[in-house]
Amino acid sequence: MMFMINGVQTEVPRPPIANDLLGTMLHALGRLDEAEHFHRQSLEENLQVRGPDHPATLDSMQALGMLLLKRGKFDESMRCIDQALLGRKLVLGVDHRATIESMNGMAALLQAKGMAEEALPLLNQIVQRSCHIHGSDHPLTISSMDNLGTLLHRLGRLEEAEELLAEALERTLLISDESSVHLAILMTHHAAVLHDLGHFRSARKSALPAYTILQSQLGISHHHTIAAVQVLVDLHNDWHLQDPQAGHDRSATRWQLQLNSVEQK
Repeated sequence: MMFMINGVQTEVPRPPIANDLLGTMLHALGRLDEAEHFHRQSLEENLQVRGPDHPATLDSMQALGMLLLKRGKFDESMRCIDQALLGRKLVLGVDHRATIESMNGMAALLQAKGMAEEALPLLNQIVQRSCHIHGSDHPLTISSMDNLGTLLHRLGRLEEAEELLAEALERTLLISDESSVHLAILMTHHAAVLHDLGHFRSARKSALPAYTILQSQLGISHHHTIAAVQVLVDLHNDWHLQDPQAGHDRSATRWQLQLNSVEQK
């Protein structure tokens, strides 16, 4: 960064926190090469100035680990997130919000590596600790329930997933308005489980309003909206197999055409 000092334009090093903020912003914009540069620079400077156990250093390590996860660099991501998690447990305690953030990052990494079973105990711990720290109706607790329910769904534990997601939905309705994006995402996840359980009518009852909210708030081409449409395609296709005379195939075709139009843009 350039500043005027005593009338002379002088370059002053950007502080590590500024590099992390820049990296986070660039990460959100999808400019991952640039984001990685700034996160690496921040981590290197924090290690030199503050040492490996300083909370700011652990923050930089976590941020870099999550970016590397996004880039598919799983081995290096594992080293960063694991060090951040161990350091935060030691320095901040197991119930600190930052420690739980690292646990979530580790669970996401394990799932990305195809190690869903290994991620399950971590997500269970996160739900329990979030409930203990924040309360059962806090958005972070509900988000952790959604993550756990989604993983249970992936593992084929449908009854457990449905029960947990239904509870998360009930709690979300107590703290959010009916047009909340977070509510709609949770409704989509719940509808997908209901579909796999063969509860097609209940699945549609959840997926349709979820689609309406997401399309209105995020747009038709957003990945959350597309996920809701895909649920509607799948459930109507399978519903048609169960009841061929009810016209569910026409509904499936209509939703599929909407998906196709998004893909062609």
